[in-house]
Amino acid sequence: DIWSMRTSIVPLVHYSGKNAVYLRPDQVFPFLDPHLGNRNNFIVNAVGWVLREMHNIYPREIEDYIRENAANISSVARRKARL
Repeated sequence: DIWSMRTSIVPLVHYSGKNAVYLRPDQVFPFLDPHLGNRNNFIVNAVGWVLREMHNIYPREIEDYIRENAANISSVARRKARL
């Protein structure tokens, strides 16, 4: 179910902007890993959004994660992440 998958990804960042609350990357990555190869637009957008928001707080960890998973992350998710 696409919507169940999406709702398991989006709340990994609680709010966004200056009021955002972030989990540590080691807590978030296991939830993103199963969805990296997904090609559904709603899912890849959610993955990209989480990566973009987390990059504000954990830039090195997010850049390392994207580099290590470059073969699996869709170009859409990377574009949404703005990385």
